[in-house]
Amino acid sequence: MEPVTLSVIAAALVAKALNRAENEAVDEAGSALGRLTQAVRERLSRGSQEDQAAFAGVEAAPDSAKQVTRLTEALERSIADEAFRGELQRLVDEAKAGGVDVESIVQNAVGIGIVQIGSVSGSSISVKTSSPASARTS
Repeated sequence: MEPVTLSVIAAALVAKALNRAENEAVDEAGSALGRLTQAVRERLSRGSQEDQAAFAGVEAAPDSAKQVTRLTEALERSIADEAFRGELQRLVDEAKAGGVDVESIVQNAVGIGIVQIGSVSGSSISVKTSSPASARTS
């Protein structure tokens, strides 16, 4: 899996796990998500202040697209380490094998309508666009 794709999926799964923990949902997939979350927490706790803040932000607001994006960026920096990248890939695969749907991760982006996607396999991508509220006319 490409590094950018891996970081996006891992960040979304960590957010999902933290949201589940908040709702106290426990199942086999949940324990796989728990192991993934713990690995990310441990890794980023040894990182820069920015990386630590990214994890704390998604922990405080797991349903915040902004916080998930910050976590994704922190993971993109961290997976330059091949050993951590391999561990992250194994944990994402484990979550997938446990029944977690990793093919339908949703990300929202607001901007000027430019979409850039790297190499993606095993997933489908849907893009919806609309004009920002400030650009709409009555």
